[in-house]
Amino acid sequence: MVRVNCKHVERFGKQYFDINGDRAEAYVKSTYVAHFGLEPYYIALLWNMIDKTVSPLKNTNHLKYFMLSLMFLRTYATNIVLATKVGVDPATSARWIWKFLERLALLPVIKWENRLISDNGSRCKVTLDGTDFRINEQHPFSSRWFTKKFKSAGLRYEVATAIQTGHIVWINGPFPCGEWPDLKIAMSSFVDCLEGDERAVADSGYRGHPEFFDTPWKHLDNDQQRRRKALARARHETVNRRFKKWEALHGIWRHPLQKHGVAFHAVANIEQVLIEKKRNVFQVEYNDRIGNEFDY
Repeated sequence: MVRVNCKHVERFGKQYFDINGDRAEAYVKSTYVAHFGLEPYYIALLWNMIDKTVSPLKNTNHLKYFMLSLMFLRTYATNIVLATKVGVDPATSARWIWKFLERLALLPVIKWENRLISDNGSRCKVTLDGTDFRINEQHPFSSRWFTKKFKSAGLRYEVATAIQTGHIVWINGPFPCGEWPDLKIAMSSFVDCLEGDERAVADSGYRGHPEFFDTPWKHLDNDQQRRRKALARARHETVNRRFKKWEALHGIWRHPLQKHGVAFHAVANIEQVLIEKKRNVFQVEYNDRIGNEFDY
């Protein structure tokens, strides 16, 4: 096992990425976030989590490749640019980037049972929604990839967040956007994980199955129900937006489609670690056992 700390990260940041750690702390942190999406503390934390829970890491010098994989996600720079940063050929750079992305994708931090943390007895314990990402048009052209959001080809993932904490507790995908609407994805596996009378707060795209989804109903919801569900859905949207701050998921994906899932799962795990450690999503007060005039 090879553990690292902030000093290791800052040394590699200066040696390979020309980040001057002698500047003001706020400047250094913002520079690391711009390059890697994370402050030095969280870079070291993720390295140590991989070392402990996924696969033992054997060489501290490989930290430069781990940081390079984070830079790939954050900037989506070309492989030649990334390889130049650490002084290796592009093939070596690509090989190490994907090794570390696969390890990040395997971090066991997104857990369905975490929806029960701080459970207050509400019937709805999670919010559920799909989120789309752009890809190049596929050949031959097929409408199975089409997403109305971008009016082009895309991949869709299903994400559930715990209402009481904001933790990401479920991800599923990828799916071709045109062939797999949100409801079809949810009915394929998510609903089998609900227990008893449990439901998920979801948008109007999930209507038709009130036994599984609590969706907006203009003529049935009272004011308290509307506000409660709208706030929970709004917080979920802030979590979905966090994925798009990573340029590899924000722009058009130019790598093989089978690798998109690796990048998404890696980013989702990173964001879950940040949500858990920094507690940087706004909290909502939600109890659907209070103020319900209808039980539908």
